Amino acid sequence: MPNPQNALHPGMYLQVKFTAIRGVSAVMIPSAALVIHNDGAYVPILDQQKRVHYSKVERGRDFGAEVEVLTGLKGGETVVVYPGDALLDGQQVDPVPAPK
Repeated sequence: MPNPQNALHPGMYLQVKFTAIRGVSAVMIPSAALVIHNDGAYVPILDQQKRVHYSKVERGRDFGAEVEVLTGLKGGETVVVYPGDALLDGQQVDPVPAPK
């Protein structure tokens, strides 16, 4: 730490506050919507015709119940939670809203 006016002396304490500006905006999704394959992480999303499409995503921080998605989603998509192994890409589903 620069000390040009010798205001800080050995043995003194100071309090420092760091403010970080985050350059990446992330989308938050339920962890249960994340599907892990050998070639990466995917999130099943629904299109306008209620068909499932798997979108490859880049994960950010894991908060337990939720995960940051840095790339692969725009935000506002309808994601499928607990998709299971039998849910195929392009399959039509009847969505059920999440309980509030």
